[in-house]
Amino acid sequence: MAHVLIVDDRETDRYLLRSLLEAEGFEVEEAEQATDAMARGRKRRPDLLISDVLMPDMDGFQLCRAWRSDPTLSPVPLLLYTASYIGEGDRDLALDAGADAYLVKPVEPGRLLAEIRELLELGGRRRGGGLNDVHFLHRHKGVVQSQLDRKLVELEASNRAHEREEIRLKGLLALHEKAASLDDEALAQRTVELAEQATDSTAAYLHYIEDDGRTVRLVVWSARTFGDCRAEFDSHYPLDRAGLWADCARVGHPVIHNEIDPVLLRNGLPSGHVVVDRHMAVPVIESGKPVMILGVGNREEPYTQADAKRLRIIAESTWSIMRRRAAEARSAEYLDHVQATMLATVDVVSSIVEMRDPYTSGHERRVAHLSRALANAVGLSAESVERVAIAALVHDVGKLAIPAEILTKPGRLTPMEREIVRTHSRQGFQILKKSRFTWPLAEIVLQHHERWDGSGYPDGLAGEDIRLEARILAVADVVEAMASHRPHRPGRSIAAALTEIESNAGTLYDPAVAAACLRLFQKEGYRLPDA
Repeated sequence: MAHVLIVDDRETDRYLLRSLLEAEGFEVEEAEQATDAMARGRKRRPDLLISDVLMPDMDGFQLCRAWRSDPTLSPVPLLLYTASYIGEGDRDLALDAGADAYLVKPVEPGRLLAEIRELLELGGRRRGGGLNDVHFLHRHKGVVQSQLDRKLVELEASNRAHEREEIRLKGLLALHEKAASLDDEALAQRTVELAEQATDSTAAYLHYIEDDGRTVRLVVWSARTFGDCRAEFDSHYPLDRAGLWADCARVGHPVIHNEIDPVLLRNGLPSGHVVVDRHMAVPVIESGKPVMILGVGNREEPYTQADAKRLRIIAESTWSIMRRRAAEARSAEYLDHVQATMLATVDVVSSIVEMRDPYTSGHERRVAHLSRALANAVGLSAESVERVAIAALVHDVGKLAIPAEILTKPGRLTPMEREIVRTHSRQGFQILKKSRFTWPLAEIVLQHHERWDGSGYPDGLAGEDIRLEARILAVADVVEAMASHRPHRPGRSIAAALTEIESNAGTLYDPAVAAACLRLFQKEGYRLPDA
């Protein structure tokens, strides 16, 4: 039975490789870092070493060099297996530094096993080892610099994407904030303008489906679309005679037309209509029936499912405002309207955060549930209790500015990645500070990672310098996070979370809030809702 030593700082990758090899009868040993692999190899020499390249203490190239320099380990075949260093120059350096083989992830399991068996049978097939220290250091520096340059380009592209996403989010927030001052036509006009902006389109429209479910009512076209159009429209027409722009209402889900048949395009369109070369539309469904259509068109690049999600959020946000207005007209409660609009904004933002980080889906709502209970337990007024719950729903909105590959990364984060994640509190403050809430929502979100003893972030506030709402949110956030699964660890028990709160009451957490939390769970039978 061959003894294989795996070294990789990602626990998930080690687990997958170990599972594959053990299923084939190999004896597998693991190391998390290259230095640990060297120590384990000297203690018990393996038959084969399989190593990642990108690791924190010593990368795979340096490990090859050290492995071949060790008289005990030098005869052992070495396979580098990486998803990060994928260039031809990277492969050449690995082989010249002493690797017997170099594979880029992902590799089909059968091919990987064949490579491993060949290395074991032949005892390796090295062609390297002739590099002196100067040549190795020079080439290693060049490979690392090239990788850094690639990552910087990727990071810049990611930052640009996040900037565009933040602009879209701010537009959505503005739509809700200004809704009270807009009549229905102006709201529809703002909606199609936002739809154009969010999808980089040059045409947009909004239609209603009348109560009979069979008649389409044209509400508004975007200004750019209407300016280029010379057609005369009927304000109402049957759904079954509508063109491809109403397909989404007929099928009940978003539709994308990146290649449009000219015959289908002319169907249902009057003479003089603006030319459409790409098109996407989403329906709003209520009680199983389509009630509204929001569509866009004429983008240079093809539309994607991600674009459809953005458009759906805008459409459903506008419809929720329209629906509330109808209810407000019946009740004539203007203040209820303003409150409902703000809550809808919070709900939309919370949904966007969950879409961004699916591994924490339900986190904000569970934290809000516990925060409301804690706020009641420490004696806050009914109004303050609701404010705490609202802040909890958007406390992680700043994560929209964090790269998704960091949010969903399995295994431990690097120190730099942890610092990037820590910026989410201030990013959330920047997003929320211009909202028109009459109470300090942005400050509560900013402070929810501050700690009672001043050890938190971002400003190192301590004690009662931290807002009480943020102190409540801090405890609720820790309890829910510890009890829930994350990409880098399984969920722990509520008992473990309560032990953390009890052990650090008066140190990390407000002692009064900590005591209220323990009382809720241990004496009053409180339970977190299902995710």
